[in-house]
Amino acid sequence: MKNYCYRGLWLAGLCLLTVFTVDAQKKGKYLKGCYLDSTGQKIDGFISMEEMGLLSFDFKKQLGDKNEKIKVTDCQSFSFEHHSFCTLKNVTIRTRIWHYHFAKVFAEQVIEGPLQLYRLYFKPGKVGYMRYVSMASRFAPGPASLGAGVFMNSKYVNYFLRKSGDTTGYCFIGKKRRDFVTSLTPWLSEDTLLVRKIQTGGDYSFNNIESVVREYNDYLGNKQ
Repeated sequence: MKNYCYRGLWLAGLCLLTVFTVDAQKKGKYLKGCYLDSTGQKIDGFISMEEMGLLSFDFKKQLGDKNEKIKVTDCQSFSFEHHSFCTLKNVTIRTRIWHYHFAKVFAEQVIEGPLQLYRLYFKPGKVGYMRYVSMASRFAPGPASLGAGVFMNSKYVNYFLRKSGDTTGYCFIGKKRRDFVTSLTPWLSEDTLLVRKIQTGGDYSFNNIESVVREYNDYLGNKQ
């Protein structure tokens, strides 16, 4: 009986969270920014973007104007406040269970320099294969169904590396310890001390990938 009550409260809380999130998105928070369209023309205005907005963002030339949805196919890059986003081509985003390929997505550039780092936040329900998880949950009673719901509403993050000036090659950085080491260290081979630190472990892990990449860029800067 307690399990049923707990599940009922959990589902009710999830519904309230969903309603609150949708309501917040409807109100919209616009921040001053700009974007480069597909021809490279800079357009100033105000930008509103969901954290999971892989494929579009909302734009207004002036506050109070009618909203315009800018799609990834019509934009090279955009920025607002301290956030900069670029378009990445042929990207595969990953969860513990699924892989999903995009021809083009928006990704936040969190580190500039010789080695650039990009971050993608997403939910499975936002990327097109939700219907498969939803169908599975219909035929999976009890805890299995709740598990599908947790998966659909979980937030995931992927990181991608790219060398400055390279517009084609990206490297996905794995989260598991072995994947993290094998995917990242070939990009940092010039800094043998940093590679040894990563192989040793400790704080040199996926959780601190942004600091690790900054350390490598600082190393290259000090060599010059």
